Parts: sequence; structure tokens; C-alpha cells
Amino acid sequence: MSTWLDAEGRLFNPRPQVQVLPLAPGRVCVVIDDALANPEGVRAWACAQAFGPPPGYPYPGVVCEVPAGVNERLADFFAQHVRGHLGARRTLELSTRLSVISTPPEDLQPIQWLCHRDRFVHDKSDILFAACVLYLFRDESFGGTSFYRPRLTPEQTELLAQDSQTLPADLFGARYGLQAGYMDG
Repeated sequence: MSTWLDAEGRLFNPRPQVQVLPLAPGRVCVVIDDALANPEGVRAWACAQAFGPPPGYPYPGVVCEVPAGVNERLADFFAQHVRGHLGARRTLELSTRLSVISTPPEDLQPIQWLCHRDRFVHDKSDILFAACVLYLFRDESFGGTSFYRPRLTPEQTELLAQDSQTLPADLFGARYGLQAGYMDG
């Protein structure tokens, strides 16, 4: 993990730029710039890794495990700079990996045509599920994260999600008027 760290042994910048942006009533997005203490070292390490298919989840690309200790440091950073803005009291679980979207749009499965959702209607209302995304590329034209509100009722959204996992692509596309591809707006 030494290439991840700066000269003082830090993974994260102790003074990142933090913005809290409204998403929807009662929901915010915490945007952090200059999060890493040594972004070039992290980028160089990531470029040298062997990425592979994700184990058991429908990510449209390849993934790589991170060095031991990164989860703990990310948990500390999250607690210091993010968790309070989200109204959370403690972190129950944290998982960290590097990933690269690499599946061509025409090869996506129906579940990958939809906005990413970590959880569905079975979630407890008193648990907040948060996601952190760290972009290691330099070119902003590569994209980023977008947020969407469902146009469907919660029940219809759940059925759409279930159908995306069970129906063949042609039937799913015909039922919902969708086709293979990444959402971009």
C-alpha cells in the first residue's frame, strides 16, 4: 500500500474540499475534491493491477481488490467528512474495491440498462445505505455520477428491477421500451 500513501504516510488529504449538494427533499450528495493525499500513486498502483470479473454481482466491467488497511482508512475518512452530512450515526459495514466499466453497451444485460440501485423495497427504513465513488481518471469528459428519480411508483420500480433480472433481453426491452445501453441523461 506504500504507493497509495504520501510522504507523511497518509492515504487521504486531511483538508479536502467538501460540498454538500441537495438531491431531493431530505437527501444530499457530499462531493469531495482533493480527497487523496497521493492521487498519482494510487492511479499508478491501480494501472498495474490485474482486474477481473466481479464475483456474484452484475457490474458491467472488471474489479480489483484493494490493499489491506484501505477499508479502515476509508471508514475513518467517511466518518470525519461524510457521515454527519448524511444524518448517520455510525458505519455498520464498508466494502472497498476498484472497478473499470468495460462492457460494450450492446453486451449489457437488462439489469445493467437501469440506474444502479444497491437496495430495493425490502430495506429497513432506519438504515441508510451510502455509496462512495472515487474517480481516478484525469479527463472529466470520461463522465461521472448522475442521479435520477423514479418515474414509476415504488411497486412498479420493484417489478421493473425484478424483471430486469429474470426476463430475456428481448422481452424485457419490449415490455419496457428499453434497449441495451448505458443511461446517460
